[in-house]
Formats: sequence, C-alpha cells, structure tokens
Amino acid sequence: MDQCGVLGRQAELMRLRCAAEAELARGPFHVGFREPLRDIHAAENATHRASELSRICLLGAVCHVIFVLLVNLLVVESPDWKHVAVQCTVTPFLALTCGYITFKPDVTERLREAGALVAALCICLGSLACLCGQPSPTTGLNLFLVSVPVTVILSFMRLRCCHSVALVAVMALALWLVLLSRGDIPAMWRPYPMAFLLAISMPALLAVHRTHCSARQSYLNGLLQGLQIEQLAFENGMLSQISSTDVVTGAANRRQLEDALRLLCAEPACGDFLLLADVDFFKRFNDRHGHLAGDECLREVVTAIKGQLRRTDLVARFGGEEFAVVLPRTTRADAVAAAERIREAVQGQSVTIDGQAKNVTVSIGLAERVEGTTPGMLIGMADGALYAAKRGGRNCVRCAAQAEVGIPA
Repeated sequence: MDQCGVLGRQAELMRLRCAAEAELARGPFHVGFREPLRDIHAAENATHRASELSRICLLGAVCHVIFVLLVNLLVVESPDWKHVAVQCTVTPFLALTCGYITFKPDVTERLREAGALVAALCICLGSLACLCGQPSPTTGLNLFLVSVPVTVILSFMRLRCCHSVALVAVMALALWLVLLSRGDIPAMWRPYPMAFLLAISMPALLAVHRTHCSARQSYLNGLLQGLQIEQLAFENGMLSQISSTDVVTGAANRRQLEDALRLLCAEPACGDFLLLADVDFFKRFNDRHGHLAGDECLREVVTAIKGQLRRTDLVARFGGEEFAVVLPRTTRADAVAAAERIREAVQGQSVTIDGQAKNVTVSIGLAERVEGTTPGMLIGMADGALYAAKRGGRNCVRCAAQAEVGIPA
C-alpha cells in the first residue's frame, strides 16, 4: 500500500474508532447505529441475517400450519376443513414467497427487514383469519389464541424493535376490527381479547429490545477491539518500517541491507550480485545548492534506481551519497545491463532548483557473490569496483573482476 493509502486507512481507523466509542457512550438502551457504522454493520451482517431470516421464516410457516391444525382439532367443534386447507397453504406460501424475494445478502437492509415484517404479518394475520372465520359461538373464545402466533413471532423471528411494535399494533387493530364486526360477541367481552394480546406481547417486546441492545453492545465492543488490534498492528508496522527505512530517501537503510546480505550469504551461491553506486561530485552539488536540494537530489536518484529494478531486488542507502543494490538470482550479463540502465536513468533524471533543471551522474561498482563469500567480502569487492569506476572517469560501470583496488583521487 502506498503512503497515501496508508494515511487514508489510518484516518479511517481513527474515524471508525471515534464512532464506535461515541455509540457505546450513548448507553445500553439504543438499538440502532448512526453513520458511518450503520452501513458497515449492515454489510458485515448481510449474509448471516439473510440466512437467519430464511430459516426462521420457514420455521414460522411450519409452526403456523401446526397451530392451525391443533386449533381445529382441539378447540373447534366442527372444523371446516376446506377453510383449514386454505389457511394451511395460502398463508405459508405468501410468507415463504416474501422471504424468497427479500431474504438475500444482496438486497438492501431496509427491504430485507421490511420483508421480514411482511412475512410475520402474513403468518399472524393468517392465524387471525383462521380463527375469526370459524362458526359461532366459539369465535369469541378462539380470538384469545391470536396472541400465540404473535408472541412466537416476536420470540423467534428477531424482528427489529420498531417492526415488532408495528406487528403488535397491526394485530391489535385487526383484532379490534374483528371484535367490532362480530355480532355474536357481547360488548362487555370485546376488550378482553385485545387486552390479553397487548398484555402477553409486552414481555416479548421487552425481550426483543433487550436482545437487540445486547447484540448491539457486543458488536460495538467486538468492532472496537478489532479496530484497536488493527491500529496496534499498523503502529507496529510503521515502527518496523521506520527502523528499516532511510528517512531522507525512502530506501532501505544500512541495517536492512546488512540483514539482507547476511541472509543471502547463508544460502548457496546462485548468481547473486551487489551493486554500489556513488553520486559523482555530490559534495560540490551540496555546497553549491544547499542541503535541502541535496536531499531532493538523493530522492531523485533513488527513484531512478527503483525504476530499473525487479520486485526481488533491494535498494538501500549505504552511506552519504552512496547506494547499494542487491540483485539476487541473476546472470552476470543481466546484472551489468541493470547497472547500465541505472546509470543512464540517473543521468536522465533531473532536479529542479530555482527553476533550472540540474543533472547528476553515478559511478557504479559491481561484484558477484561466490561460494564462501561473506557480506564484508562482497561489500569490499563492490567497493573496489566502485573505486575503479571513479578512477575510470566516473559515470561508468566497473565489475569486481576488472577492478583495480585503490583510493580514488
């Protein structure tokens, strides 16, 4: 991930953490989420919620069929089995069809929850229609049984709190209309079935609310813990990067270079090369244009070098204006070609100072690791080749086999 992506993710972590802490501070009685957690929670729980609602809707349809059959077998004296057959097929079909359409992960959360409410209403209203359609005089007693499917739905279907209240309100209103329309129920008895429905629904509504509050608190605590772990991992990664990266150029530092060479020399020799590149006359450039311009020049050199490397290669700041490049698993011809590309890329890279483009060059020494070579020996051979490049007029490449070890003028 590039630096902009890292900073963006860091800002996102902080924003989500503040939002989670603010949600926890709202107290344990809230059931919903505010942005930005609402969309995150919906996305993370879409698959689980859709699967859960599908199973519960199927269970509710089966329970509805069992409930209708038991009422007609145990309560109703002379059941109308044609009417019972309709209630055992039409209502479950409507509920399951609604679930099939809306209980999918790719459906929006609002539509999915609305589908759950419609499926619950199909089952509960179907039970009410079954009971109120029975012949007199048993209808008045049967209407007390309307509370059974309502409380079952509230207990097991886990509707949202607002939808649970809406379900109870719709069923109470529907029951009241049925009571008013039935002429065989005395006026003094009409309030009792509805009051019984409301009374038995209250504990179920409280249980629904408490379940949603607990689920919300658990989700927020888990989210906050996950964000803290990710933040800690991010900070540890930043510390690790800082400890192994040169702060001026962004290349690897001397410590990472030494670790890479130690690991490389511990393996059998397989065409591994070390390249040392030194910026020509950098002290003169630094004295003339200033240290800030010098730092910018070094960054441009690193950019030019990285543009010529493979993913397996490593560029590190060896010291001052000198850079090391590790080229594992390559041939001599490819290593020399890579060194030439680097030299040409640096020569073509310019630094803008006071509106003017300035160019620098590099001298490069190349050494191959053979069996038994230590990191110090490899660096020494590449250093000797670098001195030979400087003696040869600078802005050129020399290999260790062609080097004349000496101190440059």
